Amino acid sequence: MKKILVLIAALVVGFKAKADNNIPVTLEQMPAPAQEFIKTHFAAKTMTFAVLEKEFFGEEYEVLFTDGTTMEFDSKGNWKSVECKRGDVVPWSAVPAQIAQFVNKTYPNVQVYEMDRDNRGYEVKLTNRIELEFNPEFQVVDMDYDD
Repeated sequence: MKKILVLIAALVVGFKAKADNNIPVTLEQMPAPAQEFIKTHFAAKTMTFAVLEKEFFGEEYEVLFTDGTTMEFDSKGNWKSVECKRGDVVPWSAVPAQIAQFVNKTYPNVQVYEMDRDNRGYEVKLTNRIELEFNPEFQVVDMDYDD
């Protein structure tokens, strides 16, 4: 029984070590959609570093800018998250149009400082501390206030 537990522990450690490979990359080494997203919406920002994170169940790219803004992209270069720091906001051009329209209509003079996307939909955090969740069809499914 001890041998089996030791073997299982060794396998878990081995998989974990193999799964935590972070490889530095340049913008040009990232998939085309990620490059285009950054060049189109964040051209004025300076990239500090980018890494390809090889995980057990796939790969993703993480990018950090000098102002603290962070982004994550899936293995194909589709954005997964954008988080702005130090009072900065996500440019409206980067926010999905349906979400931007809803926010502008419902909360005038409020902006998005963080947005996340996965297969269940979108989550955005606004500068007035409201958090909104949208389904993949851009319908609001949850609202919360971050106190």
